[in-house]
Amino acid sequence: ALSQHENLPSHNPRATVLSSVEWWNIEPTITQMVFDSMFAFFDKDLTVLDFSPFKNVVSIEIGNKSFSYVKTVCIAELPKLESVRIGFHSFFPHDESGGKQTLDYHFFACDCPSLKELKIGRESFVYYSRFVVKNLPSLEDLVIGEGNGISKCFSFSSLELKGERMEPEVKN
Repeated sequence: ALSQHENLPSHNPRATVLSSVEWWNIEPTITQMVFDSMFAFFDKDLTVLDFSPFKNVVSIEIGNKSFSYVKTVCIAELPKLESVRIGFHSFFPHDESGGKQTLDYHFFACDCPSLKELKIGRESFVYYSRFVVKNLPSLEDLVIGEGNGISKCFSFSSLELKGERMEPEVKN
């Protein structure tokens, strides 16, 4: 068929995103997203990161030291999402906020029925004031501050987990 001709571009279900220009042009049918380290580190125009249009995404991986100007991260209503991994020192305000809480910085992971793994590297989301995780019935592995050293993740946020079958486990 003509649609399978070798000279026509084909749909790639995986995206390695190298620039913020590429972020704005990702197809909503994508299944895997990989953001390189230092992604959008100096991009002042990228302040909201909303993954909700990507209904087919299965995994999201964000490298180290990425998205320094993003104030809101929304991972919501993604029926196929299974894994989110975020590297260290990401979503850390570029100006470092003078060591103060930033009331308008929020992280949401909600209504993703297949999400099994949410891992956040140390020193990420340090000054975020809201950390909301709810309605993730398949969540098996929640790691905040992955890696060696002091975590500092969500230093100014309270932790609240909501959903069925949530059993607290504390590891020292």
